[in-house]
Amino acid sequence: TDDGTTLILDVQRDPIGHLTIGGQLVSTDQAVWTGALVELRVVDHLAATASVDDLGCFRLARVPAQRVELRITSSDGRSIVLPDLDLTP
Repeated sequence: TDDGTTLILDVQRDPIGHLTIGGQLVSTDQAVWTGALVELRVVDHLAATASVDDLGCFRLARVPAQRVELRITSSDGRSIVLPDLDLTP
């Protein structure tokens, strides 16, 4: 992003096709993102949630293999949104 924040995603598929997203958020203002809410939305419903730990990491399990929206919101209202993240094989 323009404010010095980088989001790294690692998507893994298990043997039966379920996805897990591991993420790390690195920022020049890391403390703001500690405890941030991570939401994964499919169409208009919430599919998974997590929170960002003090190292900037989060994990979402059993994620559907389709197009999703990933949203991360800090406690002070800052947000990062990936509106059309394609997880299809």
